[in-house]
Amino acid sequence: MQELIDAYQMIDGKSIDESPLYDPSNPFENRDPRLSQTIAWVGKPWRNRIASAADFHQTGYAFIKYTEYNATSTGTINNSDIPYVVLRYADVLLMYAEAVNELEGPVKSVYNAVNEVRGRESVNMPPLPLNLSKEQMREAIQLERRIEMAGEDDYFYAIRRWKTVEKLMNGSVHTSSIPPYSGAVIETRTFNPDRDYLWPIPYTEIDLNPNLAQNPGY
Repeated sequence: MQELIDAYQMIDGKSIDESPLYDPSNPFENRDPRLSQTIAWVGKPWRNRIASAADFHQTGYAFIKYTEYNATSTGTINNSDIPYVVLRYADVLLMYAEAVNELEGPVKSVYNAVNEVRGRESVNMPPLPLNLSKEQMREAIQLERRIEMAGEDDYFYAIRRWKTVEKLMNGSVHTSSIPPYSGAVIETRTFNPDRDYLWPIPYTEIDLNPNLAQNPGY
């Protein structure tokens, strides 16, 4: 799942490795809006509450696309109240872009199709850069499909069509990463070796025996 999270671009249209907007200590800020529309993470405001660790898979994330959790829902794992999406217009646009790019290369209609998916009101991501090669456009379309169709049982079949399964499905599945520690100070501790190795003798004991000398520093 972490690999999918990392695949979402920044709002400037660049990857997290290229964009100056990416902050590893705040990795969900300034990301493609589809990230927060698709996936929840610990601490994310979600359904009028704050998501906690109990909500999530062992990866540290959970799909929230096409979900609706509320006290009155009658749906079950096998019987959802939410209609199953068979085909979306964005899927059609990406199928068209993929087919035309393979046939003719990155012509204007390919750009138009992908940019229509990226540029709609709920997403509002920048258009693809101009002058992409056929191979670069293929990679851009594949990334766009991965992001746009995440959680819709699409990627399993797409990577088989692209013949990229051996590259993408071999290796480890990673959990969410822990951002660099920069915690606030809640207490400042001090230790005086000339005093603090010994506790003070209670004053009530000294009052009972004036020959007792108080330990140094008290």
